[in-house]
Amino acid sequence: MGAPCPRSCPASICRFPHDHLRIGDIIEARDPSGVFVLPEGCGPVVLISAGVGLTPMVSMLHAAAATT
Repeated sequence: MGAPCPRSCPASICRFPHDHLRIGDIIEARDPSGVFVLPEGCGPVVLISAGVGLTPMVSMLHAAAATT
């Protein structure tokens, strides 16, 4: 794992690879999952996101802007 991760990182997943995985370890990965749907006619919305969650939020923003 070559990417630096500060010791002060509050997210436990941030430290996990650095603390527990070693070169040659095999990890299992799955497709992204979850439901990111902005119902039609839902009225005013507030979209809050960070990191990779920004991608579906941008799509929702475009969809909401197209209907107003």
